[in-house]
Amino acid sequence: LNLRIPVLGLVIQVFQEPLAADYDQSQHISFKEALVLGGALAFDAIAAGFGAAVLKLPVFPTAASVVLASFLFISQGLKTGVKIASSAKKGSYLDWLPGTMLILIGLLKIFF
Repeated sequence: LNLRIPVLGLVIQVFQEPLAADYDQSQHISFKEALVLGGALAFDAIAAGFGAAVLKLPVFPTAASVVLASFLFISQGLKTGVKIASSAKKGSYLDWLPGTMLILIGLLKIFF
């Protein structure tokens, strides 16, 4: 079975391989590329929302907990990233650490 939806094809490809959003192969994601990557991640949020609805979780407490957890994790991630980046040498493990973390997060989402 081969189902093709051209508009979603790119988003699914980006979701499976985040580096596919880097169209110009610059190793930096531009604003336009970030929008495509954000769209792919939004599909993940839609799936999570669907799952919450199936479980009949209350809408507002669930949404509030997601916002709070996202804020806390992003804030802590930024603080930790700045701290690590300021103490690490250029060209060290920081080159592959973010990609490895994304892969691990993806695997956790797939299997758990």
